[in-house]
Amino acid sequence: MQLFSIGLVQLNLDGTSRLDADGQPIPTYDQATIENLARVFTGWNYAGASSFAAAKKTAANQVLPMQAYPEQHDTDSKTVLSYRVRARSSYHPDSRRRRT
Repeated sequence: MQLFSIGLVQLNLDGTSRLDADGQPIPTYDQATIENLARVFTGWNYAGASSFAAAKKTAANQVLPMQAYPEQHDTDSKTVLSYRVRARSSYHPDSRRRRT
């Protein structure tokens, strides 16, 4: 995350580091954030298989979107970068939220 997106510390609009009450830079994320983000991506694998374990890399599925396998997806609540994702009792790939 630090190399390609948000960096190690929060920044002011002028690009300087935001500081806490002790004058120390404020981190953008911590270990818990990394662990929760990893849990968001659980259950995805190559498309076209009947189960996560059966999903294997083939020439055909290299160009297909990945497939969600509910038996391997972590459905518990997660907090990532101050956003809380509520737990779902079940997950189906067609139940994704749409933005308007």
